[in-house]
Amino acid sequence: MDEQLFLRDILDLPARSEKPRKVGRTICGISLGRGRESIEHVARYVDQVKLYIHNTLMPARLIEESIKTYRSMNIDVQMGGVFFELAALQGRLPQMVQRAKAIGVNVVEVENHLGAFSLQDLKDEIHRIKGEGFQVVGEVGAKWTEDDETRISQGLCDPGKVIVAMEQLLEAGADEVVWDAYPLRALIGNQLENEAGQEQIRQVTKAIGQEHMVFEISNARGRGKSMQRAWLVHEFGPDVNIGNAHPGDVSELETIRRGIYYDPAWPYIRWLKNNRPAEDWWKIEMPDYDIDIEPRPVWKYSGEEQLKRPDDAVPKRRAQRKSEFKGIK
Repeated sequence: MDEQLFLRDILDLPARSEKPRKVGRTICGISLGRGRESIEHVARYVDQVKLYIHNTLMPARLIEESIKTYRSMNIDVQMGGVFFELAALQGRLPQMVQRAKAIGVNVVEVENHLGAFSLQDLKDEIHRIKGEGFQVVGEVGAKWTEDDETRISQGLCDPGKVIVAMEQLLEAGADEVVWDAYPLRALIGNQLENEAGQEQIRQVTKAIGQEHMVFEISNARGRGKSMQRAWLVHEFGPDVNIGNAHPGDVSELETIRRGIYYDPAWPYIRWLKNNRPAEDWWKIEMPDYDIDIEPRPVWKYSGEEQLKRPDDAVPKRRAQRKSEFKGIK
């Protein structure tokens, strides 16, 4: 961890919190069993790795060896929420918790997507798990809109319900709450277009406190994460807690946290160039994502007719937003 970093004896970069971190944490959702080499080069930036249910298809020896490796690198290991809910539904939660403890897992995620628990039952389970020495994180939100009581549509939530759900988990004893990746991305927008959803994120974060929250970002089945991560850093600063990272994109996330990535247009460098126009570099104005760095598509219509100018095919997002979200507060 103390090894000299490349060119850092010459170049100054914005400071970041150091491990062990309470804020600015990065949680990697990865398949364990890939060994030290998969994460060693970015271990100083990774605070926690997360076991997913597909790890049940891997040899126990590989999982247990990997857990030991990550713990030796000062990285917490979390048992994802699907384990918790599945074990509870099968009546085997005590056995799973004891096994997790025995192999070195030190964080357990609790979720109640399928309504298996009453609020009191959930509180009792959180209290019992914490009594075994685990950190506990609670997840709010669901990947499918019809399963998510906190959403009123794909791109809008009910902030009051989100706040209540998060407060209940924290009051039950959870150390922090995670906002699920899929509804959160929908609220931000694939190209940062959902201004109404973004305002709802601000409302929830103000009520809960970002230090108690982890913001997960999905790649929307291959669409990337950098714009949404950049938006979070712009809104809440470089020490916002971000989940759903991967060893291969941790360095990208860290450069976003330091303002030296092209999303959102190298804000730290623009801040220096423009004589520090804002008190903090991440508060400098973001670029207009209606004018993206990617070339606009040329869409074909019926027959062989093709638009002559790609701009003609681009939805007028600003006008659409005003129409779609008109009257929503």
